[in-house]
Order: sequence, then C-alpha cells, then structure tokens
Amino acid sequence: MKRIIPAVLFVLYFAGYTYGQPATADEVKALFDEDVNLWWVRYYKGMMNDLHDLTIILGSDGKTYQGYATYLRSNTRFELYGDADGSQLKLYEVDTLGKVSGVIKGTITPGEIDANWQNHTNKIGGTMSLRRSEPQDTELTPCDKGKWVKVYEGLLYEKKVVLIVEHPKPKQYECSFYTEKEAQTFTGFARSKIDNEPLDFKLEDQNLKTPGILTCNNMGTDNISCTYYTDFNAYPFSMKLQRKAGIHCLEYTDYSRTISVFYPQLEGEKKLNGLIFEQYNLWLRDARKTARTIRDSIGLVSPDDRSVLRTYGWYDIEHFDDEKISMRFTFTNTWDNYQTYTLNYDLKNDKEIQLSDILLSNTTYQEYVRAYIAEELKKRPFYKDDLFKEWLKKNPFRYFTLRENGVNFSTKFNTLFGTQSVTVPFDKLEPYLKQ
Repeated sequence: MKRIIPAVLFVLYFAGYTYGQPATADEVKALFDEDVNLWWVRYYKGMMNDLHDLTIILGSDGKTYQGYATYLRSNTRFELYGDADGSQLKLYEVDTLGKVSGVIKGTITPGEIDANWQNHTNKIGGTMSLRRSEPQDTELTPCDKGKWVKVYEGLLYEKKVVLIVEHPKPKQYECSFYTEKEAQTFTGFARSKIDNEPLDFKLEDQNLKTPGILTCNNMGTDNISCTYYTDFNAYPFSMKLQRKAGIHCLEYTDYSRTISVFYPQLEGEKKLNGLIFEQYNLWLRDARKTARTIRDSIGLVSPDDRSVLRTYGWYDIEHFDDEKISMRFTFTNTWDNYQTYTLNYDLKNDKEIQLSDILLSNTTYQEYVRAYIAEELKKRPFYKDDLFKEWLKKNPFRYFTLRENGVNFSTKFNTLFGTQSVTVPFDKLEPYLKQ
C-alpha cells in the first residue's frame, strides 16, 4: 500500500493540512500499489453537521479503502484509509504530516455514506451525511436552504394559541407555544425520523415542568392540525400560518477552526436584518481575530489541535406578530464566555423597542420586577442549590424580550443552568405601563 501525498495538493499549505480542490480519481488511484486491481472509485458529496459542505472520494480494491475528504468552503483536504468490511465503514483521517487526526465510523453503500466523525481523542465529534455525486459537483449548498421560522395561530379551549416553530436543520424542530387560557409560554423540541411524519413536542415551562405533549401534522404547510395531550385528556385543534422568516447562517471549517452561526432574516426588513447581521459581525470579528492569534501561536499544528477553535451562535424568537418581533441571540466559542444580545423591534415603525418605551421610568417598576423575579425563582428545581445561588448573584436579569402575555427578563446562557428567565405578566405590570 502506498502512503503518498502528491505534490499537486500543495496549492496553499498551512502546516498540518492542505488547501486545494477536491481530489481526482487519478489521485486516489495513486494511493494504491500499481499492481492492485482497483474495483471502483466513487464520489460522494454531503455535509458535516448539516452545515459544512464536504466531498469524499474513495477507491476500493475489495480489501481496503483509500481516498480523500475535502471541506469545500475552506478547501481543506484530508487523506482517508481503512479496511473494507461490507456496509460497515471505518476510515482514518490523516493530515498532510501523516498523522491520524480523526476517525469516520458509519455505513457505506454505492449510493450514500452516513457516519460520525470524531477527533483522535474521541472528545470532539460530528455527523456526516453524503450521497453519490459527480466529480464536478463542488458547488456550495445555500446556507438557508430548507431552513425557516413559521408562526401559527389557532384556538384551543376557545382561547388563542400561538406556535412559533424554528426549523434550523433537517429533521430538527424547536418551538415556543403560548396558550391564552394558561397565560404561559412553553418551549419544546422535536425530531423527525422521516419526512412528513407527525412531530411530538415535549413541552416545558420555565420551571422545567412538563404540562403535556403537543403533536402536530403537516408541519411547515399553511395549515397544520395539532393535538395537545395532557395527563388525562387529548385536545385536537387546527392552526393557520400567519408569518414566516428565513434562517441564514455563517459557516466555515478547516483543520483547527469551525464556525457555526445561525440567525433569522425577514423579507423586506432591511434595517432590522442589518441590525442582526451587524451584531453577529461584531462578535465574529473579535472571534476570528482571537482564533487567528491562537492558531498562529500554535505554529506546527498537530492532531491535538483538530477542530479545537469552535465558534457558535444561535437565536430564539420569543414573539412575532404583524407589529413587532422579539429575539434573543447567544454567541460563544471554546476560549471565551457566553455573550447575549436581545433585540425587540417595532416592525410597523421600523425602530428598536427599548424598555423605556414600555415601562414608565419615573416609577418603582425596577423594585417590583426584582421582587417578582425573586419569588418566581423559588419555584425552580435547583433554587436551593448553593452553586445556583452564587451564579445568580453574578448574573442579573438584565436582558428583556416581549412575550404574548408579558415582559420576559433573563440572564446570560450558562452550560449548567441554561438561560434563566421570568415573564412578568402585563396585568401585573399595569401600574407601570405606558399607555
């Protein structure tokens, strides 16, 4: 078996990995000994983590696999090798210094590869899904393809219900569900195994209690049918699509760096979209600068540096009607703390909504809100945890968003406690509200 890296690969070299175009069949053939009877060479194209475009070209002599994986946006290429074992796939990922930097495990057929990738220490990983392709198919997938936010409204118990569904990745759905009768907003998550199957959202309130399961059919269409299951009853109802937004993203991955950032964009809302992108661009500019400094300080990279500089950004839409939208954005990376930004926007008058636009400044609303939050926190399952109490002292409820029934005050995101938030109902805030 040959273990070579042809000189043609070195289009642009950074120690440990290579920038260049996806490999060709001739390059794959060159990985095998000349007297080997090569059975086939196949091209596959797909994504890592449903976000980063990836090609794999493999050859097989019936006993072994040889080939290359290329991340298209960065043109970062790795050599691959492994033993052929029917539909089972195990490939070692090798950098240009000849060191194993990761392992790909999964299944392979003539038409597809479905696998998991892990770095050489098994501490960092991701999913790969690729389908058979042609050699010339190297176009980047539009980042917003198949991603959306949709707002549905209907009646349950003859009262208004609002369902905001975010679909950021294939087969993955997140929701917030407001019921006027209970005057609460619940959150939920659902994952589908096949297209067009019913989605089961396990709902939770802000105290992590589960009131029931929300099952919806025909998700994504203009009209959906749902059933709200509680411990003792099932309540069927229908909902209609009222509003929608697109989901855009910023993505990049190479040997040591990965960027995965999602954010919403509203059609025709140029100023609002600009504000959202401006905030992410500010965060990313700092993140890229720091990542570049760290990477440069590493010098000669090794498998220990594989995918260690990771940046993530995500959002939650907490309210969205014809007149306003309210969102929370979270940004983090592997070398810094979480950052939070909330944006409440008046769509009718094309301007940002400040807390001073809602509450009278010459009142004692701040004292009232602090007292209300303190009482609500006593209902949290980890309220008596000393670590939680210490964390709360350092993380005030300084961010606000709007909900159907009130103003939501929240903290930064934390890996242990998540985002702690408390909604103060409008009827409780009535003495302090501007008319």
